[in-house]
Amino acid sequence: MAGNSTYYGLGWQVSQDAKGRKFFGHVGNGVGGYANFFVYPKEQVVFSILINCTDPKIQEDLGAVIDSILSAK
Repeated sequence: MAGNSTYYGLGWQVSQDAKGRKFFGHVGNGVGGYANFFVYPKEQVVFSILINCTDPKIQEDLGAVIDSILSAK
């Protein structure tokens, strides 16, 4: 990768949200199921959601919910 960020390491997403808060996690889906798991270490908060749907297209809404919760802290 020549020193370029990939935002992915050992199966974990390593990134920051739109407000610059660092998190790591994993998103995955299979036939009939979807899972999202984010850890915000500085805030000491974990978000996890499991849905009985292969591709629920909820990432934008989930980001808004996470931001709302973290902004209220």
